[in-house]
Amino acid sequence: MLSRSSKLPFAVEVPELIVPVNYNTKDNYSDFSKLSLFSKLTDFQFDVEQMQKDSKQIISEYGFPPSMNQICFTHTTKDYSDKNLLYEGCGSLTYAWDLNPYDKNGELKKRPVPLLEKDFTEFNQDLKGSYFYHIYTELSKAYRLGRFRLMLLMPKKCLSWHSDTEDRIHLAINTDPACRLVIEDECAHIPNDGFPYFCRTHKFHSAFNGSHKLKRLHLVIGTV
Repeated sequence: MLSRSSKLPFAVEVPELIVPVNYNTKDNYSDFSKLSLFSKLTDFQFDVEQMQKDSKQIISEYGFPPSMNQICFTHTTKDYSDKNLLYEGCGSLTYAWDLNPYDKNGELKKRPVPLLEKDFTEFNQDLKGSYFYHIYTELSKAYRLGRFRLMLLMPKKCLSWHSDTEDRIHLAINTDPACRLVIEDECAHIPNDGFPYFCRTHKFHSAFNGSHKLKRLHLVIGTV
């Protein structure tokens, strides 16, 4: 059972499994052999149905913070005021990306305590009973991991054009062929086939959910 110790009274957006009428699971939406910025990690494969079940329970139990649709399973050992283990790793590690992220001069406000990907060394004790801890321990055998996040992207939304300080691994939980990740000039759909995909997000990239109804949910894992 998951502990309620971190539960906060936030409005909850629970992912819905909506399959569009034109979805064909046999279609090959991305030929990763032709891409240089995406790699399918065939040494691992995880249970998609179990990820869907546990993610729905976790989001229902804890909710998202008001400013973004993310939950982070890992946290740092740093001690500072207003620290929340579930949301410490959400958003930017440099900027205070909240409901009011800009200062009076229109500049992005910085976090009071800047963090690095390598600081996220602890897996949340309350969530070790979930299937996601199994994924974390398996991937940790091959990679040094940082933030380990559920990230929800709403229909008809996209992210800004940006680069990360590290590359990331994506595991699709709920998705649709209209959901794409764009890195430089390469565009790919990450299928929810249970395989992790290594994405070279230290280069400029974005993501978009071009579906009308489905809420795209990925497990996004920072590498150090």
